[in-house]
Amino acid sequence: MRVAVIGGGIAGAELIRVASPCPLEFVLIEPKKQVEMQALYPEYLGGIARLQDLAAPLKPFCERVGATHIQEKALSIEGSSVVCEKSRVDFDYCVVATGAAQNYFGIQGVENTFSINTLEETKRARRFVEDNYPERIMIMGSGLTGVESASILAESLDASIYIIEAKDRVLPQFSPQTSQLVEKALSKKGVNILTSTQVAEVKEDCIMFTDNTCLDCDMAIWTAGIKPGQFVQDLELPKRNGWILVNSHLNAEKNIYAIGDAAWV
Repeated sequence: MRVAVIGGGIAGAELIRVASPCPLEFVLIEPKKQVEMQALYPEYLGGIARLQDLAAPLKPFCERVGATHIQEKALSIEGSSVVCEKSRVDFDYCVVATGAAQNYFGIQGVENTFSINTLEETKRARRFVEDNYPERIMIMGSGLTGVESASILAESLDASIYIIEAKDRVLPQFSPQTSQLVEKALSKKGVNILTSTQVAEVKEDCIMFTDNTCLDCDMAIWTAGIKPGQFVQDLELPKRNGWILVNSHLNAEKNIYAIGDAAWV
């Protein structure tokens, strides 16, 4: 029985690792040669994690767990086949684990921001920190990535760190009690927290807000949200807010499942 796993990030790779003892044939469809440890990006940005800790090659991993790695981009799902750039992978079951893309919400000047959504973007942000020693850093968005980045940078850099959040508290996806505890911990580290503050435009040296005020900055880091990638957007599956809608068994439709950021449970 063949299981096609689309996406070799943490979710896809961990699924194969955990399920490898099962009598199943796993085919991992991932254009990259490595699995990237996205959870460590904030630590690398702050100079804590090492570059070699951020990724692991997929070839020895797949050999170890008995999976096949198809190093191609998945284009679509047609019936019980995944259409890739150069080949077609038939399956009995398919698991979509393609993660998410950065969402900039149409904000002007996003080209002036740094991101830690991919390995290359994170490396670019770290190089800027090392080369320029920014004194005032604005982190837009206070989800897990934004909060962790602010906490680490406040400890590792001699800089003023700001969190800018459009909603009325940090970590708005968590309980108010959790938000309160996190805000208190960040404040103790000297992080400046601006809630109910919406960004209108990011310029090279300042952030413009919707109330026509602005704050100077040396570095702007965007962590304000994610959206479904193009592959998920194009799939003809049940969706909610653009994500693949799954049941309690992570099943979307018939023999197709979704896990990780691609799924809406």
